[in-house]
Amino acid sequence: MLKYAKYLLFTIVIFGYLIFSQYLIEAIRNHDSTYLTMTLPYTMSPIYIILGFILGLEYLICQVIKKDGRLACDLGKLICVGIPALFFSCYSIIVFANLLAFTSLSILNQLLFFKEPFFACSSIILGYTIITSIKRV
Repeated sequence: MLKYAKYLLFTIVIFGYLIFSQYLIEAIRNHDSTYLTMTLPYTMSPIYIILGFILGLEYLICQVIKKDGRLACDLGKLICVGIPALFFSCYSIIVFANLLAFTSLSILNQLLFFKEPFFACSSIILGYTIITSIKRV
């Protein structure tokens, strides 16, 4: 019974955060349209990265905290999965800050420029990858 209560609590936390994040994103959209600012690209990625952390929280609690040993980081996973996810989740910030010269590539901009589902997925993957790369050895 305790196992099911844990899953119910985990589900409530996930969906509670989803509702909160969608409310926050909608409030930021309204603010941006009212005051003609562009804060949504800077705030959307951290919101979804936190969601990835929450999704990986069960792994962290069950696999890392309950075991003995020292903490280690899976660098291969962070490099192979985390860096591409970091690039794609921060692509809008890179474009708006004009940090890279190749952001003027029209094909890449047409495919990636501020497509919310793409940024949401890559940010969730980044958060989940960061949290699940922690392990005990």
